Amino acid sequence: MLTGSAAHGPQIEAGPDGKAAFRESVIVEMLNPKTAMFFVAFLPQFVDPAAAWPVGAQFLALGMIVNLALSLADLGAVGLAALARGHLFAQTGGNRVLFTASGSILIGLGVLLAAQSL
Repeated sequence: MLTGSAAHGPQIEAGPDGKAAFRESVIVEMLNPKTAMFFVAFLPQFVDPAAAWPVGAQFLALGMIVNLALSLADLGAVGLAALARGHLFAQTGGNRVLFTASGSILIGLGVLLAAQSL
């Protein structure tokens, strides 16, 4: 959430702690129907009914492998974002740089979208 006055510019309030954020993200992802549809559409291609493992065990193992790989990628992205955020806000005017850069990117994308629709 953004707060602050015009004199000091917008400030970013602290969000939930890491455990609460992780718990909320797991709940959202488990209740997301797109997640279920992905696994229903993707995993059956790799299940072999003639294999030594039962089909259910194969689905479970494949699902765990996919979740582990994606979780590791997420952890890497979060770690890099935390490093970048720490370096950005260690400097004075970090908020201003962040909001100017993100606003410029959004304006540029809007101009690009408008130019393509002509």
